[in-house]
Amino acid sequence: MVDAGAHINVADGRSVTPIMMAGSKGNAKAMQLLIAKSEHWEVDQVDENGWSSLHHAAYGGSAICCKLLLGQGADKNVRDPRGRRPLDLARYLDHGLCLAHLEDLKARLAFETGAHLEEDDQNSDDEGD
Repeated sequence: MVDAGAHINVADGRSVTPIMMAGSKGNAKAMQLLIAKSEHWEVDQVDENGWSSLHHAAYGGSAICCKLLLGQGADKNVRDPRGRRPLDLARYLDHGLCLAHLEDLKARLAFETGAHLEEDDQNSDDEGD
C-alpha cells in the first residue's frame, strides 16, 4: 500500500498516526518503514491526548521503538496535558528497557554509585579557596 502511494501520515479520528500506532504495538519494522517513506513527518506530533510517538512507544514497552524515535530527534521531555513524559509512563508501567533509553544514564549511574556526592564535595572544596 505504501509503495502504491497510500497517505501514511494521515491520523485517525483521535489524531493517532500510523507511526504512533506502530510504537504502541512495538512494531519497529513498520515504524522504520513509515519513517523512511514519510516526507513531512513531525517526530513530536501529538494525538488528542497530548501523546507523542515516544509516549506511545513507552506505553507499549518497546525499547527498540523508543531508541528509534530518540535517534530521529524525539523530545523525551515532552509532556502530555497531565504532565506525563514518556519516561514517566515507562517507569509507572515498569518497562525497564524503555527506561534505559529514556533516562539520562550518566546521571542515574552517578546517583547510584554516589559519584554525584564526590563531585559536590570537590565543588565545595573549590569554593573555599
